[in-house]
Amino acid sequence: MRTHRERGEKGAYTYAMAPMVRNASRAEPDASEIGKFSALAPRWWDPSGPMAPLHAINAARVHYVRDRLCAHVGRPVEGRTPLRGLRILDIGCGAGLLAEPLARLGATVTGVMSSTTNSSSFAEDSHGRNGSRQ
Repeated sequence: MRTHRERGEKGAYTYAMAPMVRNASRAEPDASEIGKFSALAPRWWDPSGPMAPLHAINAARVHYVRDRLCAHVGRPVEGRTPLRGLRILDIGCGAGLLAEPLARLGATVTGVMSSTTNSSSFAEDSHGRNGSRQ
C-alpha cells in the first residue's frame, strides 16, 4: 500500500492506495473496478464531468458528516474548524471530494483508494492545479 501525506493550512489528510476486493474473505484485487475508477481520474474534480452528481451533493454530504460528528462528540458545528482533533478514515475516497473539505474543517483525514491514477488526481487538485474546489 502506497501512502501520501498532505498538510494544508487548515488540516491534514493522508491517502493510501489499496486494492478493492471482489470477495471480502480474500484480499483479491478486482482489476475491473480499479480500471473503472482509474478511467474517471482525469475528470474527477470537473464539476461538469462524469462525477457531476457527486459534486452536486458534496456540500450536503460535508454538512451532514460534520453535523453528525459534532453531535456525536458533543461540540458545536460553528466555527472554521469544528472537526479539529478528530481523525477520520474515508474508505473509497476517490480523489478526495469528501476528505479534503473535512480536512479543511480541522479533521485529520486518511483516505483509502484502490487506484494510483486517482491518487495523482487527488494530489494535483490538493495543490490547486485542477481548478475546481469544493
